[in-house]
Amino acid sequence: MTKRNQIVCLLIVPDYRPGDKPPEGYLEWHAWADVQRKAGIKQYACSCGKWITPQQEEDHRHPSQVSRLG
Repeated sequence: MTKRNQIVCLLIVPDYRPGDKPPEGYLEWHAWADVQRKAGIKQYACSCGKWITPQQEEDHRHPSQVSRLG
């Protein structure tokens, strides 16, 4: 019988509450989104095509709002 190396990955994410702003990390975002979905907070399609939640509205910028330099 051969011994195999086993790798265990442990992800510790904060406890998110409904209405919290989304985190930066990919896996953390999914934990956050699950809490929002269970609370009934839904994403909607912005006119720019991105999907956002109500708590993301104030930080969301449309491509037309971003000034281009040069």
